[in-house]
Amino acid sequence: EDDEFYDWELEGCTVKVGDKSIGQVRSVMKTGGTEILVIADDSGKEQLVPLAAEIVVEIDKAARVILIDPPEGLLDL
Repeated sequence: EDDEFYDWELEGCTVKVGDKSIGQVRSVMKTGGTEILVIADDSGKEQLVPLAAEIVVEIDKAARVILIDPPEGLLDL
């Protein structure tokens, strides 16, 4: 399906909020519910972002870019 992805298709993708890159997907964490994107920035700091339709706006497999719209405070943790 168009909205289904293998983990390997997401790993290595650049994650952006608007035009700002926040890092690359290191892995996809399985939780038994909504999967979690483990995103690492250039310094190695990790962010955990739910792979939910309310947060993940677009996944462009060809460009290897994931556009997110995180709720306030999600990336501050």
